[in-house]
Amino acid sequence: MVSKIKMGNKGLTLIELAIVLVIMGFILGLGVSMLGPLTKRAKYIESREKLDANREAIIGYIITYRKLPTANEVATIVPYSKDSTGKPFLYIYDQNLASGDICDQTSTNIKLKDPDNTTKENIAFVLVGSGINYNIQTGIASGSTDDIAENGLFTANITSDVTVKIYSQGEPDVDDFEFSSEDSSYKDIFRPEEYDDISRWVTLWELKSKICSSSYDSSK
Repeated sequence: MVSKIKMGNKGLTLIELAIVLVIMGFILGLGVSMLGPLTKRAKYIESREKLDANREAIIGYIITYRKLPTANEVATIVPYSKDSTGKPFLYIYDQNLASGDICDQTSTNIKLKDPDNTTKENIAFVLVGSGINYNIQTGIASGSTDDIAENGLFTANITSDVTVKIYSQGEPDVDDFEFSSEDSSYKDIFRPEEYDDISRWVTLWELKSKICSSSYDSSK
């Protein structure tokens, strides 16, 4: 028979001490197992907030200059050129909107398919972050462009009809973007895996509604 020793006297019995140690070990193990997912979640949220800030900065530039920033200009405009993993963001934009008054434009070369496979037309620009896997998987799903570069951000200058596909989170074996250049220290190799990109896009109509006078033809 084990006699109990009062807490106020000499402390715990060996059995009670063992129980406390088991509980502490369980709590510690649970905390360690949750540390990885919580860290990844924090990085994902940080990248998302950076992408949102970049989107607003680009819209602010457009409101001022009535055109999109070019590949060479965008890195000087956005507050963040890289996501929380250190990978450059991707900026896909329509060249016509970067070379003339947006209010004079009636269409763009960029279409976008969302995770529901709904096609959205007349996209002005798309911003993409690599999520937490350090792999940009969003790019040109149909059509092509030879004008992909790294200018602080990865940039894709679109001059002909293309479709950008946004996949559902966790969709397997996805990679629509690849970049390598001797002039850049950043690369994005072809690495199909579960999709976790973060993306934002803005349509031509959204921009025209913000910056063009009420007299412009909204059907354009």
